[in-house]
Amino acid sequence: MVEFRSMGERMSRHFFGGRKKDPSLPHPAVPLLSDPAFPEIAPWVWWLLGAVGLGIRLAFILRGNIAFNSDEARAALWLRQWCGKGLNGISLSSMDFAGLRLAGGWLFYVLTDGWVYFISLASIFFNCFFSAVWVYWVHLRISRVAALGTALLFAFPPVCIAYYSTHLERRIETLFWASLLVAFSGAWFKKNWTALLLGALVGWAFWNEPFILFFALPVVAYEIRCCQESGSMGKRLAWTAAGLSLGGTSGRLWNAGFSDVFWSMDLASRQGIGKNLGLLWNAFPQFWNGNFPFGYLQASSLGRWMDPVQGGMFAAFLAFWAFASFGLAAGGCVMLAREKNMEGAWLSALVHAPALLYLLFFVFSAQVWDATSFRYLDYWVIFTAVGGGGAFYYLFQWRRRTAVLAAALFVLVQGFILAEKYRQLPADFPAVRIVRNLELLGFRQCLANHWVAEAGTYLSDGKVFIAEYKSAGNIRAWGRMLAGERIGLVVLKGLDDNSEVEKTVRSLDANGFRCAKTWPMMGGWFVLDFQRKAGKL
Repeated sequence: MVEFRSMGERMSRHFFGGRKKDPSLPHPAVPLLSDPAFPEIAPWVWWLLGAVGLGIRLAFILRGNIAFNSDEARAALWLRQWCGKGLNGISLSSMDFAGLRLAGGWLFYVLTDGWVYFISLASIFFNCFFSAVWVYWVHLRISRVAALGTALLFAFPPVCIAYYSTHLERRIETLFWASLLVAFSGAWFKKNWTALLLGALVGWAFWNEPFILFFALPVVAYEIRCCQESGSMGKRLAWTAAGLSLGGTSGRLWNAGFSDVFWSMDLASRQGIGKNLGLLWNAFPQFWNGNFPFGYLQASSLGRWMDPVQGGMFAAFLAFWAFASFGLAAGGCVMLAREKNMEGAWLSALVHAPALLYLLFFVFSAQVWDATSFRYLDYWVIFTAVGGGGAFYYLFQWRRRTAVLAAALFVLVQGFILAEKYRQLPADFPAVRIVRNLELLGFRQCLANHWVAEAGTYLSDGKVFIAEYKSAGNIRAWGRMLAGERIGLVVLKGLDDNSEVEKTVRSLDANGFRCAKTWPMMGGWFVLDFQRKAGKL
């Protein structure tokens, strides 16, 4: 087995070329910080930490995947249909994902033979990949001690990783491309073709999600700094611009069948900014540690009944722990920024600049409306791991025993938080609970809101067909409902709008159905039992 360090240096030298003669300029194969008297880290240590991180992520899926939602279900239904194994009566007219997510989803669909959470497994693969890339970058560019601390924080992640790492959505692909941008930072402007590749990657990724710019801007600034002595900056920028045009055009064409880029340039109102700051202070620390609903269905009366939010001293402790981790990461980045000929400041900026830009977007953008927008802070999972790894390095340099004890304390506390959340998780997903009750009542087709309909249909494998009651545009699904003799209307307190429910009731009555009975269920939801009126066809 080749040592991690020597393997990394050989790979980087092969790609980046020989050492620079000017010591004031960066060289990717030379770590910024020294590790005196710290032994080489055996390969099995990295593999062990990787296995722990993968196991924790898998455990939350096998427990019932609390973060699964309608978007995931719709994407999985689309992929099944694309593979020729779709459910009858479901009409999906547009792609729900493209690019790497499409390829990754298809691959894990094949590898797992269509396992119900295959799409989450694909997302975990991307998450583990970019986590490993960041650990490798820290090891190569900063310090092996810092890389060990970073790997430890990735292995024992915040509970919100159950959301961030199991959703095959735009953000998971953005972080994948961003990790490659940073991994080769300092070398993109070494040659014309690498500058072209940089532009093409950013242009392609932009049509997946414009947030790639939060990573591209500091990387390009770093590249300009690295090549300013060679006099080739203008040429490299021209090649990068050509790559942007090429990648942007091909990315736009590829995503033409997908949804448009969702990006709002509007600023939030003064009240909106105050609300966003309140969310960051009060709700985000609880979300970070899993003491918070991960979606609208989980926030309904049924979701809160199945997975209640804890309060009191435990919630206060989680808030303290979250803010302590953010402060530790920020401290590590600040200490790194003070190192050696401004090189530390530039490397630190590659880590903290995207985190700061995400934070500013969350506070000031009109695109943020409630706690579900915490997904725009997904990069903080990387920021806390890399920044925390840097803090571990400086603590180790100061007092080694203290650093070891701090690492052990982190494993114990973070392990306890993860185990506590895992312990209290219900065995059923809310949509699965609904579907099982519908089956017991004899329903085979029902109407429900968006968050129940697609997740319930997918997780039941079509045993109960649930259409969205606002799906008037889906003529095929609505027609299937009206062709039957019995229709259930699922209503959840705290999630369904009364006016929409009443509108659906009137529509069913106009189409020859009457409400024969109401079935109340535990958890604050009920089913309206509609049967065809006598003599109505």
